[in-house]
This record gives sequence, structure tokens and C-alpha cells, in this order.
Amino acid sequence: MSLSAPTPTKPNRPDPAAHLVALLAAERAHATRAWTILSELRLHGVLPDWARQAGAGSHDAVTGQNAARQALNDALAAAVPGFREALQSALGIPRLTHAGD
Repeated sequence: MSLSAPTPTKPNRPDPAAHLVALLAAERAHATRAWTILSELRLHGVLPDWARQAGAGSHDAVTGQNAARQALNDALAAAVPGFREALQSALGIPRLTHAGD
């Protein structure tokens, strides 16, 4: 598998929030694949002791990963205009509306 660095964001990019979401989605897909492999190794009893002791591939590991993802999403939503909307669009989550919108 070959990993390559993402193309840097250009200043005139029309939607930097959508670009950021795409980069995060790629990283998260890679992390999910890695966790799945570790989980399968753990389930089949072939995960190295050092990895098992570190909690690799465990339910607690994925729970912590999800909490970290949510914290990052919240921080980016506060710092990057349009991030939350771009993330919801990428995930297929309909925009929430409030009375008076």
C-alpha cells in the first residue's frame, strides 16, 4: 500500500471546509481499516502481546477513537467556517432547521 501526501489547500480554493472533510475522511478510512485488522488479529489470538497489552483492536480503543473524532469535529466546526455543513453533507446528514429559519 502506498501513502501519498495530500495536495496543499490553495488560497483560492472555493470550499476549504469540503477539502478538509475529504482529507479527514481519507485519514479516518485508513484508521478504520487498521483498527479492523488489529481487531481481527486479536479475535483470532494472533495479536502480539505488546499490541494486546496496549489495547490495540479492542472495543475501548474504537470508543476512544470515536470520542477523539467527535472532539476534533467540534473544534473544527468552531474554527473553520462551513465545516459542520460540509461534514454533514459528506455524511448524508440533512441540514437541521430551526423555527424561524
